[in-house]
Amino acid sequence: MHVVQGYPLAPREAVKGLKRGGVTVIIGAGAMGRMHVDVAMAAGPRAIVSADLVPERLELVEKLFAKRAADRGIELHAIDPSEKDLASFVGALTDSRGADDVIVAVGSRPAIESAQTLCGRGAVLNLFGGLKKGEDRVELDSGIVHYKEINVTGSSGGSPWDIQQTLKLMADGDVETSAHITRIGDLEHAAEFLSLIKARALDGKAVVYPHRRTDKILSVDRWTAEDEREYLGN
Repeated sequence: MHVVQGYPLAPREAVKGLKRGGVTVIIGAGAMGRMHVDVAMAAGPRAIVSADLVPERLELVEKLFAKRAADRGIELHAIDPSEKDLASFVGALTDSRGADDVIVAVGSRPAIESAQTLCGRGAVLNLFGGLKKGEDRVELDSGIVHYKEINVTGSSGGSPWDIQQTLKLMADGDVETSAHITRIGDLEHAAEFLSLIKARALDGKAVVYPHRRTDKILSVDRWTAEDEREYLGN
């Protein structure tokens, strides 16, 4: 939710969603971070910066979304903060104004605290990645909140309206759901999928086909409707 003012004498207005034509930074390029990259493109920002410390995740972001971003005229940058200073990069990208939207899609205290420095005036900082109970206190720079008038918010769960909007994005081709599926199995594999999720070893989403039987779990880079038809036809 951005509070915008067209000119000094204009009334302030609340605008929902990522800032169109702005710069969005997404910290964390795991399964949820990649979903944020996908959904962000539907909002039409000028640039999206995906940051992660795992090179393979950044390579996957570029592999999955670079072409679609280019087709939509969106700059997509995959940055490893251990190799390139993220604050300096965002500063150069925004003429030192800072990002318009910063989403922390990883449960990390340092990531949350450093994300504050990336926010420009009137930005939204979304703490999407949760921290463990008892380890969830972080330092907040009240000066940034006050003087830059940033909005700190979070996202957790969803309502039927959110599901409806998700289906609309899918129907309109504004998100690429095939890019988020990495495992395919049958009902007998459900327990193993749950174990992988608990161990945080499933980087993506799994699809279970209860009416099909197969010997092993299938690992994929993406899973399209054509892949499904071929798989179920065998």
